[in-house]
Amino acid sequence: MQRISVTARLNRSTLQFEEAAYARLESYFAEAARTLAGNPDQAEILADLEQAVADQCTKRMRAEQGTVTLAELQPALEEIGSVQVPGAAGAADHPARTRCVPFSRSVKAP
Repeated sequence: MQRISVTARLNRSTLQFEEAAYARLESYFAEAARTLAGNPDQAEILADLEQAVADQCTKRMRAEQGTVTLAELQPALEEIGSVQVPGAAGAADHPARTRCVPFSRSVKAP
């Protein structure tokens, strides 16, 4: 038996993800959590980050498509960029992508 999709709630949106896309999403959020742990604006910025991911995935999906694939998720994450703390090593390399975005896990499997 193989699980085909995983349901995840991202801020105000609930989306179905293929298994590979969900694994990538978990990895993205885990990296963000490690990078930005302890930020006092964590809850607010997390909600914004989750909504940005949901919005980017939704705009890439075809109308008849019900599940986000890795093909939609990866470019969405690339457009959002990696989460970085301003002034941290590597933040100056991508100033347009520099964000003060903490993450606490709220992506849940059914």
